[in-house]
Amino acid sequence: MTDRLSVHFLEDHDDRYVAVLCARLNPAIKLTVGADLDASPDFHILVGGRFDESHLTASPNLRTVIIPWAGFPVKLRDLMKAYPHITVQTLHYNYIVVAESAVALMLAVSRRIIPADRALRQGNWNPRYEDSPAVMLHGKTALIVGFGSIGRHIATICHAFGMHVIATRRHLGGEPHPFVELHPSEQLNDLLPRAHVVHICTPLTSETENLLDRDRLALLPDHAIIINVARGPVINEEALYREVKSGRLSAGIDVWYTYPQTEAERHHTLPSRFPFHELDNVVLTPHFASNSRESDDTQIEALADTLNEILDGDEPAHRVDPQRGY
Repeated sequence: MTDRLSVHFLEDHDDRYVAVLCARLNPAIKLTVGADLDASPDFHILVGGRFDESHLTASPNLRTVIIPWAGFPVKLRDLMKAYPHITVQTLHYNYIVVAESAVALMLAVSRRIIPADRALRQGNWNPRYEDSPAVMLHGKTALIVGFGSIGRHIATICHAFGMHVIATRRHLGGEPHPFVELHPSEQLNDLLPRAHVVHICTPLTSETENLLDRDRLALLPDHAIIINVARGPVINEEALYREVKSGRLSAGIDVWYTYPQTEAERHHTLPSRFPFHELDNVVLTPHFASNSRESDDTQIEALADTLNEILDGDEPAHRVDPQRGY
């Protein structure tokens, strides 16, 4: 346990956020907030997901970086490799709402909710009387690629729907899961032909980029559904487009390949070089699976718990390795 801890949060937040966070922190933790650093910063912990090397070298006392969400951005991962003495933590406060978003996408795709909504807004009832492309999920198999916090919560919901759940995980140690059939990641090719729905929940690393390429997508049965709430490049962009364009597969996608780089670009940036937006069997959301009215409060709780644990000398749960990428 240390006597005091100085923490700098790079993101600007309103007064309420800062007040609630400070109220949850041990009084021995000093918190400063904002993109501008003091003339002589001496913080031990830097909290932020978008920073450069100058922030890492500003304080001689820096020993830990906390990324205030579950992902580990590639640019930061590469940057942190040069600073092995600085540990990196992430926060998994949003795993429940991301899992709920994944399931919402699964339901929207399987029931063809978006095209039906679009038609009825024009007074068009024809989807009711046409042959239905909708899929019943009960009795089907859900494959979860990446069985972390998000994947486990998705599994619970899918099981409640009456689905059979299989999953891949890098390390299989521990007790068997009561209703999930767990497999090592190396068996992915054997599992894909069994999957009616695939939930992508694995981090983006050099090993998982293009994990689902043309050959692996071809292993999926006809009418399978792919849900991606991880990172876009885990699935090969062109291969995915070709499969959904053909109508053989459907998809619900929250994470993408092209992002706006400025505020002005937010109004006119398509998320891919391929026209996914023209397809009725794809549901698109703008990487907002973690957003909710409760997001600030759950982030505050997770950040405060992590900082208090560090002050007490405990090892927080979500330390990541820049060399491995997770």
